[in-house]
This record gives sequence, C-alpha cells and structure tokens, in this order.
Amino acid sequence: MTVLVLVERDGTEPADASLRALTLARSLGDTSVGTVVFAEAADVPADALAGYGATDVYVIEPSSLEGYAPQAWARALAGLAAETGATAVLAAGTDRGNEVLAHLGAITGLPGSSAAVSSSSWRFTW
Repeated sequence: MTVLVLVERDGTEPADASLRALTLARSLGDTSVGTVVFAEAADVPADALAGYGATDVYVIEPSSLEGYAPQAWARALAGLAAETGATAVLAAGTDRGNEVLAHLGAITGLPGSSAAVSSSSWRFTW
C-alpha cells in the first residue's frame, strides 16, 4: 500500500503537524510512505522526512505552481496519487491541509475525513 502525505514547512523544516501526519501514515501497516512537498528542491528537508519514515519525497517546485493555490495543489496530488497507485492521501489538520484535501475530494469524487486522530476503523478505496 502506498500513502502520500502532504508536507507543510515551518521555515526550512517540516511543520510539526506534518510530522504527525507522517507518523499516522506509518501506523497504517505495510506501507510505502511518499511525501509531497511544494518547494524548491534545494529547500526540501529530505533527511528529516526520511527520519520520520518517508520512503519517497516528491517535490513540486513553485515554478510549476505560483504561490499557494489549493485547487492546483489538489490537482497535482490527484495526478501523483494516480501515478503512484496511492491508496490514501493524508495531510495535517491545518487550514491548508484541510483546504487542499477538500479540493482533492471534490476533484476525485472520493470521500475524505478531517480531524481524524486514529486509523483503526479506516478502509481505503482509491
């Protein structure tokens, strides 16, 4: 199973909320955890993400998408999820994470969950 996690940054480091989302992704069992970071490649904290169990780091550089555009970010996530065969996409329960995932659900027509703190009863279909 492949899970993608949208990673937000706090300065040059991954935001704490995103690291918690990575921890949740790892708890889903036998998973490959891919992280998605919207940043310049040189600014991506790949070592920190690997330390939290990220097996792949996908970088979407700002030149591809100008600024924060939640619908464009969601389209990029939808395309990457389809390309990687991801069974789930997670994000931190921040304003940005919730907004991007809401757009992702609207684009894909798939259900989503916000403010979840446990994965014990989840069943994923992508």
